[in-house]
Amino acid sequence: MALRELARVVKRGGRIVVGELVLDPDYVSPSRLRSLATAAGLDFARQAGTRLASGGLQKMWAIR
Repeated sequence: MALRELARVVKRGGRIVVGELVLDPDYVSPSRLRSLATAAGLDFARQAGTRLASGGLQKMWAIR
């Protein structure tokens, strides 16, 4: 999984920023992304953006 590799290479205290478009056919929900990040050994830090915005951008931050 890509998040495990990111967790391996990002320095402690570094940031990983994930952007998602709601209307993207491969969209990953914030709760799913949070689960994947936690499983990869990342600590979820912040979420920004609106959940139901038409074509809105969801931004998720996970820190190591």
